This record gives sequence, structure tokens and C-alpha cells, in this order.
Amino acid sequence: MKTMRKVGSKSYTGLVELAKTLPPINTMVELGSHIGESAAIFLNHARVNRIYCVDVWWGDVGGEFESEFDVFAAHHPTVVKIKKFTHDAAADFKDGELDFVYIDAKHAYEYVKRDIDLWLPKIKPDGIIAGHDYVWWLPGVIQAVAERFDRPHHVFRDGSWIVNLAEGYG
Repeated sequence: MKTMRKVGSKSYTGLVELAKTLPPINTMVELGSHIGESAAIFLNHARVNRIYCVDVWWGDVGGEFESEFDVFAAHHPTVVKIKKFTHDAAADFKDGELDFVYIDAKHAYEYVKRDIDLWLPKIKPDGIIAGHDYVWWLPGVIQAVAERFDRPHHVFRDGSWIVNLAEGYG
């Protein structure tokens, strides 16, 4: 599998650190799956039973990213591919059904805000919501997270943020 996160890099180790903090996860959703590298990290470093990977795989020259994701998913029966926009896929899940949602799709304010607003009700009251790119050069991510949660409970070295709903938030 091609990877954009080099093993040992800040980007790779930060997501591994997040994955290792997670309690056992029965069902999670990853918004924005690209080639499946984040899903692979969750499978390898967290106790996850099922991952729903949501992406439209647009802007993919020749379908290369989607094809690579399909190869990854074919080797992992606990990975379920959902080829939809994140806002459309939310309707596929019941409120309170999910243990964990990881947001890594479009990083502009309006998209992150919409993903938080649509997916937060889908998470169990003691579940976890997290995302990627809580970094100064993507102020829309920071703004959307701040408006809903005040601030994350933790930000990892790759820019991943996490909020444990059982601990409450602003």
C-alpha cells in the first residue's frame, strides 16, 4: 500500500498515539478514507471490530486511490466501504449507534462543522469523536471544533484531535 504517512514520521506516530488511547471500539466511522492508511492504523493499533470508511473518491486520477482502497479493504473483512458524501452517509446510521467517529474529509470550516453536527448524534453518549488537521494553517478545523467543544481533550502530534463525550465538553 502506498502511504502518505511515513512510518516514524510525526504524522504517522501521532495517529498511532491516538489509536492506542482508544478503549475497545465495536463500531467506528472514518470520514475521508483516501487509500485506507488511517483505517489501517486504527486496525493495527486499536481494538476495533468494524470500520465504516466513507469517501467519494473524487478527484482521483484514473481511480488510483479508490482502487488502492479497494485492495486494502479486500484484505480486511472488518472494513466496510461507503462511497458517499459524508453528509449523505450520516443518514445510514441511527443516533447513538457508533462508538467512535474520526473526521478527516474536507477541512474547510463549513464541512468540518457540518460533519460534527451531523455525526455527533450518531455517537453513543460515552463515545468518542476525533478528527485530523487541528493545525494553525487550517483555521476552519480549529474554529469548527471550538464552536462545538470549546477545545479538544487532546491534540496529537499529527494534528489529530479527540473529545471523549463521557468527559463532557464546553
